[in-house]
Parts: sequence; C-alpha cells; structure tokens
Amino acid sequence: MAWRWLERLWRPYRPVAELGQLEAYEGRVEIEGRVEALEDLRDPLSGELCTVLEYRAWPPATTVGMDGGTSHGSRAYQVNARQAVDFVLVDGGVRVLVRTDPGEEVSALHQRLLQRYGVGLRAEAEMVRAGQRLRVAGRVEHRRGGTRTPHRDLPYDAIVRAERIRLV
Repeated sequence: MAWRWLERLWRPYRPVAELGQLEAYEGRVEIEGRVEALEDLRDPLSGELCTVLEYRAWPPATTVGMDGGTSHGSRAYQVNARQAVDFVLVDGGVRVLVRTDPGEEVSALHQRLLQRYGVGLRAEAEMVRAGQRLRVAGRVEHRRGGTRTPHRDLPYDAIVRAERIRLV
C-alpha cells in the first residue's frame, strides 16, 4: 500500500500509447492527439484564432536600472495569464473531450495594460491552434463503457480534465 503513494509521486500520470486504449485506464493519464476546436479564442496581439493562449507582458519599469536595464528596456516585472476553452483530441477515429480551466480573460487584461502603459508595453503570446498535435496530462472523468453516465451516451470516447497541456 505504501508503494502506491510513491508511484503517484514519481509517476503521477500513466502514459497512454493510443487514445483507443484510454477506456482501460482510470485516474491520471497522459494522452496525445490532434486538436479539434469546439470554440475559439482570439489572440489579442495577432487576431489569430486558437484554443489555448499563454500571454506574457512586461510593463515598463518604474525604477530605472532595477533589473540592469534602461528605463525603456527594463523588465522589472512580468504579467502572466492563460486562457483556454474545451477542445477535442482526435487520434485514429477516437475522440476525447478535454476540459480545461478557462483561466483569465486575456483580451481584457491586454486592453487594461495597454491603457495603463501605452506603447511602452511589451507583450507576446503562445497559442495552440486547431490541427496542432498536443500532449495532455490530466484526470479521466468519463470513459466509454464506464459507470459514470448510465442514462446517456456521450459523443466522446472519454472526457479528461486537463492539468497540463504541451505541444508535441
């Protein structure tokens, strides 16, 4: 029994080689597939559509030389935000719904920072677009043939609550 908590500590996610094998797994898993969008977010910097958005901004420093830079190029602090919508991972005809933490409204945050700091604001964004290949680590909430939804049949082979998302 003591080895189970050690296993969760050292290998918290069980890798699943193919999405079709997910129905044999419970708990925390790591899956991989191609993104299919259910709805889209818009990147406030480029205007591109995406499903996951990582945003970073560096307002101008209030103290010159605080991090070794000049008043214009100084990075005294960094603002980080993330926003995501649910999406589907597809691999070999198997469809897995990935539920995400919605995060913060990045467009509104970017507008507030622009109003406050103007042209001195430096910002960048990384996005996950439809069609890209992802590795998702998370917890299985439902799987086809499981016991969680006895009165209805879902259009997905499984549902996973995302804890970590990474591009492959």
